[in-house]
Amino acid sequence: NGNTASVTVPVKCASVAPYAFARCDTITSFRAQGGLVSIGDGAFYDCQSLSSVELPSSVSEVGAYAFEGTPYLASLGEFPTVGDGVLLNYAGSSADIRIPSSVRRIAPAAFMGLSKLESVEIPSNVYSVDPYAFADCVGLSDVTFNDGLVNIGDGAFRGCTSLTQVTTPDTLAYLGQHAFDGDSALEEAYLCGDRLIVSYNAFKGSGLKFALLGRGVDTLYDGAFNNCEKLKGVSVPPETTQIGANAIVGCPQVTVSCKDGSDAAAVFARYRSDTLKGDVDSDGELTIVDSTSIQRYLAYMIPFNGMQAACSDIDYDAEVSVTDATLIQMILAKMIAYP
Repeated sequence: NGNTASVTVPVKCASVAPYAFARCDTITSFRAQGGLVSIGDGAFYDCQSLSSVELPSSVSEVGAYAFEGTPYLASLGEFPTVGDGVLLNYAGSSADIRIPSSVRRIAPAAFMGLSKLESVEIPSNVYSVDPYAFADCVGLSDVTFNDGLVNIGDGAFRGCTSLTQVTTPDTLAYLGQHAFDGDSALEEAYLCGDRLIVSYNAFKGSGLKFALLGRGVDTLYDGAFNNCEKLKGVSVPPETTQIGANAIVGCPQVTVSCKDGSDAAAVFARYRSDTLKGDVDSDGELTIVDSTSIQRYLAYMIPFNGMQAACSDIDYDAEVSVTDATLIQMILAKMIAYP
């Protein structure tokens, strides 16, 4: 409430509260000493005279629009990054970007509503994509994740109407609520992770046709695939043991492919068919035709529907690959037992 132009916070200050200095016309500089960890949403929003900010490397969390409308933010260049590698937003003009190696975390709403964005690569140095970071990026059609990413926050890609396919990295531990819902055009999801939690309504109402879950997926919360009306196939590995009773609901066409006796088999009993894992042509037995069909699918010679894709992931690695075709051949040759 004062009129001091320069503000310095003491060492013991760990957080700047949301909107603490918002629309303060008098402040021109802000300095925080070691110990500051977080800056809340809109903390310096529309401080039109704020041109100098000194932040320690201990700052690892910055809220949405914390420095929006300040000369300081405008001076930070194309990829404004503060503290311990927190990317505030994108100020460039390219439609295709690769997040720089200096970035470790993408702040909430950093790219939100950026319609010109078409593709983004998130490299291994980034451990978190915070809530709503890419929400409503209606032109975004290609996202590449790399190992190192641990968190995809709530609503991170909500309303990305051009994004049709997503593959998560083996290091992912949390996929947030409504991460890909809204008006998402998402058709295919390949979910890998490290004891991955797929949270409430993560894909609610999306256009998913199939979802393949790898062995690193630990938990499916209620509504994870809520109201995905086009969903025809979901493959769930035996390692997925924490499953909400309503993880799949409002999906009238879905068939769940999973191992007999698994937790998924019990929870999704009403969604299961008698189709064998790997029985792509649904003739009730495993044959060389199933192996050949997978190979032809991989060569773009034939399409698969959602149930066929889910059924084809023999090894539960969240991928339909030549390995799956080979495994079928090995089963038929009695080199290995049926999984």
